[in-house]
Amino acid sequence: IPWMGLKAFAAYANIAVVVHNYLGPLFIVGVVLEILMWARIAIPSKVDVEWFKAGGGYFGHAHPSAGKLNAGEKIFVFWTATVGMGILISISGLVLDFPNLGFTREAMQNANLIHGIAAIIYVTIILMHMYLGSIGVHGALDAMTSGRVSVEWAKEHHDLWYEEVKGTAGRDEGKSAGGVPRTA
Repeated sequence: IPWMGLKAFAAYANIAVVVHNYLGPLFIVGVVLEILMWARIAIPSKVDVEWFKAGGGYFGHAHPSAGKLNAGEKIFVFWTATVGMGILISISGLVLDFPNLGFTREAMQNANLIHGIAAIIYVTIILMHMYLGSIGVHGALDAMTSGRVSVEWAKEHHDLWYEEVKGTAGRDEGKSAGGVPRTA
């Protein structure tokens, strides 16, 4: 506030709240689309238990087996952040956006508390995911910026997905499948 001044900050905060309230429902659309796109491949399996037992390969030298999504991405990013916190943020946000629908003061207070806590958890998980997907895991940033991974990276970090893609690679008339180059 000192560098901006009280009046400028108040104006900024007022605009931010209005923009948040009007654009917030787009978050719901995003959550629904993510659930529809990823739910099928984010179902936990026995492989994911082994991934967690091995600490995701972060504390040792060997990377545990993983499909297109590893267990951390499934449990933390998809099920906890996107589904769990995304739904809590969406429902509580709608309650807060429409206070004239007859909600009690207690319901509004609870929605405000849930909205804030769920948003903090969501943002924390997404920031961790962004770190691991950029500089925390060697080669991940290249994958994000190019949409492709090297064969070696795929074998090391998502070996089951690599084998799945390799099995379907011959069907694509020379195109890469799932972003893995055809050099294998």
